[in-house]
Amino acid sequence: AFEAVARLRAKGLNARRLQDGFPEWKRAGMPVETAN
Repeated sequence: AFEAVARLRAKGLNARRLQDGFPEWKRAGMPVETAN
């Protein structure tokens, strides 16, 4: 996950690593953005 975030940031994207992971984030009702 750390490498993925570094690569995305290098491309100018606002990327963050989730401590508990994406499924837990989504289950908690936290905001999620998707690409079209």
